[in-house]
Amino acid sequence: MLPFTDRFNTVDFAIIPVSIALVYQFFSKWKFFFIAHAVTSAVIAFIGIPIFKALYLYQLLNWTMFYSFLTVFVMGIVVKMISDWMAGKKKGYSVS
Repeated sequence: MLPFTDRFNTVDFAIIPVSIALVYQFFSKWKFFFIAHAVTSAVIAFIGIPIFKALYLYQLLNWTMFYSFLTVFVMGIVVKMISDWMAGKKKGYSVS
């Protein structure tokens, strides 16, 4: 319906956010989250994206798989920082 939505796909709006959410849920400590998220980001970037490219479901334009790894990794770290900050703020408030 909208001209810019033809570039949106399942990888960007389902697989990546769900994988970040699952890693965040199962690995709440920073050390374990960092390791698990690095592995997940590598799997997405270096295994998942080539599979989607081979199936002609995904096309990289002026982009590399390493950029994808960095982007997914940084997104996950930022999401964890914001989520932990919000959880800390929530603990400070109590409903009486």
